[in-house]
Amino acid sequence: MTTSTARPARPTLAVAATAWAVAFGLVHVLWALGWTVGLGPGAVEQMSGWFLAYDLVAAVGCFVAGRWAWTLWWPGLLLVAGVLVARVVLGVGQAAADVGLGKDVLTPTTWVEVVFLVGAVLFVQLVRVTRR
Repeated sequence: MTTSTARPARPTLAVAATAWAVAFGLVHVLWALGWTVGLGPGAVEQMSGWFLAYDLVAAVGCFVAGRWAWTLWWPGLLLVAGVLVARVVLGVGQAAADVGLGKDVLTPTTWVEVVFLVGAVLFVQLVRVTRR
Protein backbone atom coordinates (compact mmCIF):
# COMPACT_ATOMS: atom_id res chain seq x y z
CA MET A 1 0.00 0.00 0.00
CA THR A 2 1.39 3.36 -0.97
CA THR A 3 0.56 6.61 0.65
CA SER A 4 0.23 9.75 -1.35
CA THR A 5 0.05 13.29 -0.25
CA ALA A 6 -2.78 15.04 -1.96
CA ARG A 7 -2.02 18.50 -3.29
CA PRO A 8 -4.47 21.19 -2.32
CA ALA A 9 -7.00 22.05 -5.01
CA ARG A 10 -5.71 25.62 -5.16
CA PRO A 11 -2.05 26.22 -4.23
CA THR A 12 -1.56 28.81 -1.51
CA LEU A 13 0.76 30.71 -3.82
CA ALA A 14 -2.02 31.09 -6.41
CA VAL A 15 -4.38 32.40 -3.74
CA ALA A 16 -1.75 34.87 -2.52
CA ALA A 17 -0.98 36.11 -6.05
CA THR A 18 -4.70 36.48 -6.79
CA ALA A 19 -5.27 38.39 -3.55
CA TRP A 20 -2.32 40.68 -4.32
CA ALA A 21 -3.59 41.41 -7.83
CA VAL A 22 -7.19 42.07 -6.74
CA ALA A 23 -6.13 44.27 -3.81
CA PHE A 24 -3.79 46.35 -5.98
CA GLY A 25 -6.47 46.55 -8.66
CA LEU A 26 -8.96 47.87 -6.11
CA VAL A 27 -6.46 50.52 -4.99
CA HIS A 28 -6.15 51.67 -8.61
CA VAL A 29 -9.94 51.86 -8.91
CA LEU A 30 -10.09 53.95 -5.74
CA TRP A 31 -7.37 56.27 -7.06
CA ALA A 32 -9.28 56.62 -10.34
CA LEU A 33 -12.33 57.62 -8.29
CA GLY A 34 -10.32 60.38 -6.61
CA TRP A 35 -8.95 58.71 -3.48
CA THR A 36 -5.46 60.15 -2.83
CA VAL A 37 -4.32 58.06 0.15
CA GLY A 38 -0.79 56.78 -0.43
CA LEU A 39 -0.03 59.08 -3.36
CA GLY A 40 1.83 61.80 -1.52
CA PRO A 41 1.71 65.57 -1.83
CA GLY A 42 0.44 67.04 -5.07
CA ALA A 43 -1.71 63.99 -5.79
CA VAL A 44 -4.88 66.02 -6.27
CA GLU A 45 -3.34 67.87 -9.21
CA GLN A 46 -2.30 64.56 -10.80
CA MET A 47 -5.72 62.95 -10.58
CA SER A 48 -6.83 63.67 -14.13
CA GLY A 49 -5.83 62.97 -17.70
CA TRP A 50 -3.06 60.44 -18.08
CA PHE A 51 -3.10 59.44 -14.39
CA LEU A 52 -6.79 58.58 -14.53
CA ALA A 53 -6.28 56.56 -17.73
CA TYR A 54 -3.24 54.84 -16.18
CA ASP A 55 -5.21 53.85 -13.10
CA LEU A 56 -8.05 52.40 -15.12
CA VAL A 57 -5.68 50.40 -17.35
CA ALA A 58 -3.66 49.27 -14.31
CA ALA A 59 -6.84 48.17 -12.50
CA VAL A 60 -7.95 46.07 -15.48
CA GLY A 61 -4.43 44.63 -15.75
CA CYS A 62 -4.44 43.70 -12.08
CA PHE A 63 -7.82 41.98 -12.33
CA VAL A 64 -6.72 40.04 -15.42
CA ALA A 65 -3.51 39.04 -13.62
CA GLY A 66 -5.59 37.86 -10.68
CA ARG A 67 -7.70 35.74 -13.00
CA TRP A 68 -4.60 34.19 -14.56
CA ALA A 69 -3.17 33.48 -11.10
CA TRP A 70 -6.41 31.85 -10.01
CA THR A 71 -6.67 29.65 -13.11
CA LEU A 72 -2.91 29.04 -13.24
CA TRP A 73 -2.76 30.01 -16.93
CA TRP A 74 0.97 29.72 -17.49
CA PRO A 75 1.51 32.13 -20.45
CA GLY A 76 -0.37 34.84 -18.56
CA LEU A 77 1.59 34.18 -15.39
CA LEU A 78 4.83 34.48 -17.34
CA LEU A 79 3.70 37.80 -18.84
CA VAL A 80 2.66 39.25 -15.48
CA ALA A 81 5.87 38.07 -13.80
CA GLY A 82 7.91 39.69 -16.57
CA VAL A 83 6.06 42.99 -16.31
CA LEU A 84 6.41 43.07 -12.52
CA VAL A 85 10.11 42.19 -12.60
CA ALA A 86 10.67 44.92 -15.21
CA ARG A 87 8.79 47.40 -13.01
CA VAL A 88 10.91 46.47 -9.97
CA VAL A 89 14.11 46.89 -12.01
CA LEU A 90 12.91 50.29 -13.26
CA GLY A 91 12.03 51.33 -9.71
CA VAL A 92 15.48 50.36 -8.44
CA GLY A 93 17.08 52.16 -11.38
CA GLN A 94 15.05 55.31 -10.68
CA ALA A 95 16.02 55.16 -7.00
CA ALA A 96 19.70 54.80 -7.94
CA ALA A 97 19.41 57.77 -10.30
CA ASP A 98 17.71 59.82 -7.57
CA VAL A 99 20.49 58.99 -5.11
CA GLY A 100 23.06 59.99 -7.73
CA LEU A 101 21.28 63.32 -8.19
CA GLY A 102 21.14 63.89 -4.44
CA LYS A 103 17.35 63.46 -4.25
CA ASP A 104 15.54 61.89 -1.33
CA VAL A 105 14.64 58.30 -2.16
CA LEU A 106 12.23 57.81 0.73
CA THR A 107 9.12 59.60 -0.45
CA PRO A 108 5.47 59.13 0.53
CA THR A 109 5.09 56.76 -2.43
CA THR A 110 8.09 54.51 -1.63
CA TRP A 111 5.65 51.89 -0.30
CA VAL A 112 4.56 51.22 -3.90
CA GLU A 113 8.00 49.78 -4.68
CA VAL A 114 7.54 47.22 -1.91
CA VAL A 115 4.10 46.31 -3.31
CA PHE A 116 5.60 45.73 -6.77
CA LEU A 117 8.40 43.64 -5.27
CA VAL A 118 5.90 41.44 -3.40
CA GLY A 119 3.85 40.98 -6.57
CA ALA A 120 6.95 40.13 -8.60
CA VAL A 121 8.07 37.52 -6.07
CA LEU A 122 4.61 35.94 -5.95
CA PHE A 123 4.19 35.73 -9.72
CA VAL A 124 7.77 34.59 -10.43
CA GLN A 125 7.35 31.80 -7.88
CA LEU A 126 3.98 30.89 -9.36
CA VAL A 127 5.58 30.66 -12.83
CA ARG A 128 8.36 28.52 -11.36
CA VAL A 129 6.04 26.01 -9.69
CA THR A 130 3.55 25.78 -12.56
CA ARG A 131 6.01 25.72 -15.46
CA ARG A 132 5.29 23.23 -18.20
